[in-house]
Amino acid sequence: MKKNISILIYENDFFLNSIFTEQFSNIDRYEINLINDHKKLTEVIDRNLFDVFILNFNLSKVIFSNLMEKFETKNKHRNIIAYYDDKEKSLIPSKYNSLFLKKPFRIRTLFKNLNEFYDIKYSNLTKALMMDNVKFTPLEKTIHNIKNNKKERLTEKETNLLKFFNNNKNKKIPKNKIVK
Repeated sequence: MKKNISILIYENDFFLNSIFTEQFSNIDRYEINLINDHKKLTEVIDRNLFDVFILNFNLSKVIFSNLMEKFETKNKHRNIIAYYDDKEKSLIPSKYNSLFLKKPFRIRTLFKNLNEFYDIKYSNLTKALMMDNVKFTPLEKTIHNIKNNKKERLTEKETNLLKFFNNNKNKKIPKNKIVK
């Protein structure tokens, strides 16, 4: 059995952190460590080994070179993905061989790039939920009818509702909890 891929994420935006947490929780293969404080980040880099480092370039542009060198020295690789605002593009140092994503980016793009680091089949990472003749894949936001081989894309609300029903199967759910 392959080991889990440990990922260090440096971001202080609460909403983006919640998106990272939810999306990575759909995949068993990743172990994430979310950090939102610079001092704690340097401590964590010194103490632990990580397979990938994902960071917000805008938060760390002043100390970016130091973070890159510290991470590379400790982990013996440079699997780093940084994302940036378009207006910050000129500040990105060209000497680093890391991947830079322009914000806003799709979470699917991030997963695709993570998979390229480890050559992992994307579809094998997702938790697919089987219900009789239907396969629901939350990460891809798709539902697939196996009987007639028809695949449909779902909206965010539909995906969340199906995840909610799956998490609460065989339970009596009050209407107000569903509407919430």
